[in-house]
Amino acid sequence: MKPPIFLFGSGRCGSTLVQRAINAHPDVVMYGEHEGFLGPVANSYRKLMKTPDVDRYIYSEDALPADLLHGPIKDAGQDICWVNNFTREDVYREHRALVLNLLARDLDLDKVHWGFKEIRYRKGQHLLWFLREMFPECCFVFLIRNPVDTIVSGLLAWGQPQELMQDADQLTRVVNKRIGDWTSKYSYLLSHAEAHPEQSCVVRYEALITDPKLHMEEIFGLLDLACPALALEVFGHKVASTAGDPARGELMNFVSSCRDRAENDEFRHLAARYHYA
Repeated sequence: MKPPIFLFGSGRCGSTLVQRAINAHPDVVMYGEHEGFLGPVANSYRKLMKTPDVDRYIYSEDALPADLLHGPIKDAGQDICWVNNFTREDVYREHRALVLNLLARDLDLDKVHWGFKEIRYRKGQHLLWFLREMFPECCFVFLIRNPVDTIVSGLLAWGQPQELMQDADQLTRVVNKRIGDWTSKYSYLLSHAEAHPEQSCVVRYEALITDPKLHMEEIFGLLDLACPALALEVFGHKVASTAGDPARGELMNFVSSCRDRAENDEFRHLAARYHYA
């Protein structure tokens, strides 16, 4: 199998733009979002592989054999509450098959690099660890955008901004929650990038737009591929832009003021580190 490539970011960070650019290469198929369903799947895998009681009662040499329950129970007084009939190898194989059967179906994985982009993964889901467990040679692209622009674009695209802007207190609560969500998401994603730099590429949206050739070459370089000219043509086409929304200017000022007043130290550190202070 050729190494998979996975693209992560937040909503309105430019992930669809990069997905289109990556798919400009004939040897890469990057599918789109899937409602983050792999979060619980990753957690189920971790439970079955990292829980001490599972290891002790199901996988160890002292585990009771499954055939105790095949046919009538042989010992009415025996404690059989942990008896199961799967191994570590079964757990790995079935979780890996689930991912491939749903997210890489009908592809010749010896000929193309496959992958997906998603905006819904966060702390507590063990998703990045899970993907490395399933596909040790995989690559990760993490796309980050100025939190003010990200939040404003999200509110304009999905958040009923005209209604929210009638109530400053409610809008403040919504914006502060989104600041927290942005912080939680990127602290998780970018800590993984720092821990596994050989497998990861972190791209600032603003730098990507300024010099798409440089950063797309970096992304394709993870797969030892050259950046095709078609990948750069993608940047001449915008999809679902909110730049012309008449509420944008007022909302930018409001969100910027919330950013400046934010007391979340983790947010301030993360924003400053990526030049968004």
